[in-house]
Amino acid sequence: MYKKRGRSCNYSYFSDNKGQVTVFIILGLILLLAVALIIVLQKEIITFERSELVPLERGPIENLVTSCLELVTSEALHLLGQQGGFIQLPPALAADASLHLKTSPFTAVPYWAYGETNAAPSLADLKLRLDRHIEQNLAPCVSGAPVFQETYDLVQRSAVAADTRIVDRKILFNVQWNIQVKDKAGEIVTELKQFSIESPVRLKAIRELAVKIIERELRELKLEDLAQDLLALDSANVPLFGTEFSCNKKRWRIDSVRQGIKDLLRVNLRELKVKGTEFIDFPEGLPYYENHYIWDLEQDAPVPDLSARFMFEDNYPFSFEVTPRSGKFLSSSQLGNNNPLISVLCLQTWKFVYNLDFPVVVEVTDETTGYSLKFGLTVHLKNNIPDRSEIATPRKTAYFDSYDDEQFCRNAIIPMAVRTYELIENQQTGVRDRHDLGGVDISYTCLKYSCDIGQTQYDYRGLGYAGFITNFPYCSGGILRGKKDNYKENFARVVSAANKEVELDLSPLKKILVNNVKVLKHTIGRSQALSAGQELDDAEVALITLKFRHNESLPPAHEVTFIKSPELDQQFTAEDTVALLAKADFTYELEISLLDGETILGGYKGKWLVPWEQLQNADGITFHALSQTGLSETEQFELFLELEQSSKLLPLPEIRS
Repeated sequence: MYKKRGRSCNYSYFSDNKGQVTVFIILGLILLLAVALIIVLQKEIITFERSELVPLERGPIENLVTSCLELVTSEALHLLGQQGGFIQLPPALAADASLHLKTSPFTAVPYWAYGETNAAPSLADLKLRLDRHIEQNLAPCVSGAPVFQETYDLVQRSAVAADTRIVDRKILFNVQWNIQVKDKAGEIVTELKQFSIESPVRLKAIRELAVKIIERELRELKLEDLAQDLLALDSANVPLFGTEFSCNKKRWRIDSVRQGIKDLLRVNLRELKVKGTEFIDFPEGLPYYENHYIWDLEQDAPVPDLSARFMFEDNYPFSFEVTPRSGKFLSSSQLGNNNPLISVLCLQTWKFVYNLDFPVVVEVTDETTGYSLKFGLTVHLKNNIPDRSEIATPRKTAYFDSYDDEQFCRNAIIPMAVRTYELIENQQTGVRDRHDLGGVDISYTCLKYSCDIGQTQYDYRGLGYAGFITNFPYCSGGILRGKKDNYKENFARVVSAANKEVELDLSPLKKILVNNVKVLKHTIGRSQALSAGQELDDAEVALITLKFRHNESLPPAHEVTFIKSPELDQQFTAEDTVALLAKADFTYELEISLLDGETILGGYKGKWLVPWEQLQNADGITFHALSQTGLSETEQFELFLELEQSSKLLPLPEIRS
């Protein structure tokens, strides 16, 4: 019994050879299965389709396209809102001033209602215009990005196809665009086909309220009724009809009457509200406004998150006729004196008939996002009676400009960032140093309007750069300009767009007073001997030009031209300076033309290296020029052709400290 038990114990611990072989077989099978599984997984990974791979650089490229899509759609929505559903007015509409109101040199508000015509755009129209703008502008935005000029190449395998969906509480922008991105070596980095973003703008609800306003106006002539009521006020400046016991005739200047009507319209139409929308209630005690200036459109449901504003301004076109008139005046008619019934009394009586045609701009705003849609409509009174039956005749478009710089600049609603840098660059020598530069005065010019935007600051708001973020007025081709003392002014052409960043590089300058510049003339003898330098004679003029180019094939990056002549009054040129590039060595093309009237005496032509080490403490420069007198026209021409070679005999300009 003891042996059996011991044997059993030895067997249970695999002490015999047969048990050991079994264990190794099992371990071998497990190892074989693991190797097979690894091979299968590797094969599966290798046989993935290329389209299933997500390249490492897909994210940045996709983000770039999405950013451009956001920029393009933001611009489209802004213009759509400012121009009554149009991103760009059709030529026929833009040419006919009876169909639109030019509100600035760059924007126009089309009339959704003129005469008896309802021209409100459909949702399909708005979608089509948004799609078209995306399809025309997305590709240039992406291909124009610096990353595609420096790092990648963009291959468009299909055209941009936009599908905008204007739904109840937002806008969905979907784009099909098959693009392939390659690095400069020609290797494919990524392929992309679909892009989408959404906007919280409630364009559908805004348009529905706008269309309701147009439909009710055409049916009720609400704005004509209000204009008629304002005429009936018979204020001191706007007579309609009345009587007065007086023997003195009453007179009104017609231009004052015209302005009085415009003032009444401007002040009172802005008080018009739409029932069910967002507005501030009228103060108590104004029952007339409560009864007449809250417009019930009989909507299915209130829209408290929308508001409507009605505007008429002095600069809007205003057609005005009044009868009877006496030249520049309106006059009352007198009863009495010769009338036997009232021989003792004098009675003044008047009744005037007005014809008015003018536009009103309506702005519907989504108070939740701040987005606004502007559209126009025309208002008509004929013989003091509301009447829209007369069809407007085409008129040549015109901009009724009462804007000044202050008004233009006050309409700044587009946030943009400006960054300013000091740039010291000489591509000839490979010098390039760029760092933040504060204290730069920024201005924004749009045609004849100009705004002083402000001055850039170091580490603006702790963002780590010199610049600022502020609102700009809209301009389709503005010029952003940066100025700072002792720096070369620079500018950039900028189309206003929300959240755009603009960078300006300003090059430092060293300025030397022109009065501290001398020109010495030399003659060269037959043995190439150079005479001592002499100052210019009274009638002689030296025209001096300095040009710096980064590359011979490029236009000058910096150019200075000035005149030296003893005849120039020192006081006249006291503030004139020669501005040379600073903080690095620069080689200039120097040309001096020495003239006496129309006669060419000589000059200088050659290269001049200006070391910054000498220039930084300089307060004057002496130039040297070749002078030959008594030359024929042929000799003058030969002198001009050989001037560069002859100039090598002259001393280089001398920088004086």
